[in-house]
Amino acid sequence: TIAVALALAVNLVVHVALRLRKPAADEDPALFSGKTIPALQWTRQHLLALTREFIVLTAILLYVWVCENASIHEHGQKEHIPDFFWFICLMILLFAFGSLEHDPKSNDLVNRDQSEEWKGWMQTVFLLYHYFHANEVYNSVRVMISCYVWMTGFGNFSFFYIKQDYGFVRFAQMMWRLNFTVLFLCLVMNNMYMLYYICPLHTFYFLVVYASMRVGKGVNHTKWKMRLKMFLIGALIFVVWEFDAVFNMVFFFLSNEPHPGAAVGAYGIKYEWHFRSGLDHYSTFFGMIFALNFPEASLWVKKVESLATTQQYAIKGATGLILLAASAWWATSVLPLPKLEFNTTNPYTFPIPLLTYIFFRNLTPWLRQVHLGFLATIGKYTLETYLMQHHIWLTSNAKTVLVLVPDSPKVNLVVVTGIYFYVARRMYRVTMATRAMLIPDDPAAAVRNLGGFAGVMGGCSAIAWLIQALNLGWGGVFVAAALCSTFATMTTNHLINSTEVRQRVEGYNGHHRSDEIRWHRAVVIAAIGVVVATVGTAILPTVLPTGAPINEGPLRPKFSKPTAESCLEMVSEGTWLNLNKQACSSQSGVGCHGESWVWTNHVQEKLCTYKSFDYKTAAMLVSGKHFAFFGDTTTHEVFSATHAIMDPAAGHLTPTAVEDHFSETFVVRVAGASEPVPQGKVEFTGVTSAVEMASAISNKDASNLDVVVLGSWLADAKLNTDPRSYHAAWDKVGSVLAKLDAQCLVVLPPRVVESKLTGAEDSGVVTAVNVDRLRSALLKSTVMQWCTAVDLVQLTKGREADCIDGLIYRSKVYEVAGHLVLNSINIKTPALPFPSAKPHAAAKGQGGGVAQSPWRGFLVLLATGMMLFTMDNYLGVSFFFLRVIPPFSPAVSWEEATHDLHRKLQVGEFQQLSTSEPAADVEDAVQLVASIDSSAQDTASREKR
Repeated sequence: TIAVALALAVNLVVHVALRLRKPAADEDPALFSGKTIPALQWTRQHLLALTREFIVLTAILLYVWVCENASIHEHGQKEHIPDFFWFICLMILLFAFGSLEHDPKSNDLVNRDQSEEWKGWMQTVFLLYHYFHANEVYNSVRVMISCYVWMTGFGNFSFFYIKQDYGFVRFAQMMWRLNFTVLFLCLVMNNMYMLYYICPLHTFYFLVVYASMRVGKGVNHTKWKMRLKMFLIGALIFVVWEFDAVFNMVFFFLSNEPHPGAAVGAYGIKYEWHFRSGLDHYSTFFGMIFALNFPEASLWVKKVESLATTQQYAIKGATGLILLAASAWWATSVLPLPKLEFNTTNPYTFPIPLLTYIFFRNLTPWLRQVHLGFLATIGKYTLETYLMQHHIWLTSNAKTVLVLVPDSPKVNLVVVTGIYFYVARRMYRVTMATRAMLIPDDPAAAVRNLGGFAGVMGGCSAIAWLIQALNLGWGGVFVAAALCSTFATMTTNHLINSTEVRQRVEGYNGHHRSDEIRWHRAVVIAAIGVVVATVGTAILPTVLPTGAPINEGPLRPKFSKPTAESCLEMVSEGTWLNLNKQACSSQSGVGCHGESWVWTNHVQEKLCTYKSFDYKTAAMLVSGKHFAFFGDTTTHEVFSATHAIMDPAAGHLTPTAVEDHFSETFVVRVAGASEPVPQGKVEFTGVTSAVEMASAISNKDASNLDVVVLGSWLADAKLNTDPRSYHAAWDKVGSVLAKLDAQCLVVLPPRVVESKLTGAEDSGVVTAVNVDRLRSALLKSTVMQWCTAVDLVQLTKGREADCIDGLIYRSKVYEVAGHLVLNSINIKTPALPFPSAKPHAAAKGQGGGVAQSPWRGFLVLLATGMMLFTMDNYLGVSFFFLRVIPPFSPAVSWEEATHDLHRKLQVGEFQQLSTSEPAADVEDAVQLVASIDSSAQDTASREKR
């Protein structure tokens, strides 16, 4: 964060200095006002434009940081309202239909406008799913993400097939487009790259496409050799992702150690990458095959639509019925599966809805020629809207909601959404403008500029490390910024002066950058930049001197699992979320009564294995043990909730006004186990006053107690017990517990709702202040040396509506308390696995949710083989009906489908011919393979920059 702050501060000072510098006589005011942005030159006007874009970046990052760390209002919790979620979706759809645009020239399959629209409506659902915590549409959103990755394969394959450009510039431009924004977010927000998993996912699969097309590029335009090559690529994907041993060998460099800072690192980066990449390990491959078969698909459409209307309906209708039948099976058998089970199935089945959508979306010429402009606009900025949602629409890495207008959730939604989309679009502009200036078509200039950029960032990282190591604080930051700004300003002025002198002497007119740039200079600058960047960002943070603060940024040290003590301390830290039954069934929190209680620290939740207990796990926790509860009515409610967890059929015990020596016991028997399991015993003893607690425990046979749960405050609050006496009573309890070999938990008093107090309690004695004093006295007593607190204060925050009489709450609150008690016990003495004849499905983090199935992968290979060797994206179905339905049209041939395209590209059998055809023909060929993903589209649409 300090490094980014330094770099952006220096940029600001340089920009101001350039503003103060007298403009050159030949500056063109319109140079940067159009859509085309020229490559960077060492002139005042060019550097002003570059530093201006980085100033915008500074403002955006500052806003991001403020939203996360210094927001005016407290971050809000997501509120799931299904009706409102679908209302907004439908309103956006209706509004989008008002932006219907018709372009008769846009008649290609999956053309650019249509693909932007496709991304736009998927992104809309994806964002609303996050905002409203609409877990009931998770499976559908998962399919949409697979479609995005499919577009990476389709779009980049199309680009390389047409352009045949595997040079450094194209590669660097794609890396910049995919990772520029996320790089700065990781640095500023101290987040791991994997948190923004879409970026590593698309980056990796772009590299897969690049390698697939670059290696053996001589066969890319052949008929059968290319298809054999593609099939071998599919086989390689099959071997790597369907077998753990191979995956671990290929990605040996990824760590299995858990990392702090984001829930995605809780199980280790290797598991997270296995999970994320495995969910879509065939998606890009399917996209590449679709692009390879694109000429044949286009020819099929041309042949069918040249027939009579009746025959068109027959062929398209028969093909559509097959696709609809497959989609109906998928919608009824696959889509409703539970989340983790669906994740393991989706990579093998998502092509069914995808191909069905593509077929029907392109069914007629009119459907291909129209698109919804509003959604297409959203589709152009999907990367930026995905990244920015984590911090300026949502917050806490997309776990909470940004609140700018408190107490008005709908108005707040409108305000934050407007700002969010404006910032996302501006971030897109910054990314594309800086890419055009720093990575021009001249490879030498691109290498030099990127080397300089790496050097600046690396140098700032080294200075930031020094400031951190010497504990210089903000004063050191300001001094470093001043010195660096002075140096940068002087250097910039020198370079501009040198350029102007050279232009005057040599008659340089600004149109021949190759005269200005020499390869040896570019390589030297790049090498220096890379060395400085490596030292500044990789080596220095790992060798911090003793006493220096630990770097908690993207380059984090190894992180060990938290201790049992820290897990026990944080077990009560959570909040309530409003969720419907379906949504909270897939939520990791506790309770499902229209609301769910969730742990706020999601990393801690996973590392400490907090969970909602089912009756089998709870029964195994108490198996062979003796749990003893001592306390008043509040503790009895927790005891009753524990009983309901272990015996759901019996439910909560009858509410009772607890008196001294009142007792209740239940025996826990483990049913349904494949082998005998010892039963457990849970009992309750009434203790209305803390003074009696020590003797009540002593009167028990302490030798066989495994867990004691204590809590008594009601009588002391009503009797206005002096806090010092209350403290002394709990000190005696501590002396007794010191002699026991049992785990101890203390149930702290909940919040008192004074407005609901009645009768004797409403006498002014039982007040929130008095109860807080008792709670404080208990926490300061020696009993806390032996016990862990289950904090009902945190649990009852904001639950005034659930308070019955000012002191006692509804059963759902105590149900959560029961889960907290069981989690606390489980941390010290984990429950044994439930003996079952059926193997348990692995949970996420222990292999669960990872898409890995060799037999399904084998079926995918068969399906892709049919697509490749029938040259039909619909597994031969569409070609079959073209042949068998009268008038029995001739088969679609590869030679006929690719003839014009290969002639214009001068490849295949045409590569020996003269290349005298106009460049416009190549551009026409590019249009034959339209609709590439956002990154490839950006490059294709800006070829002249």
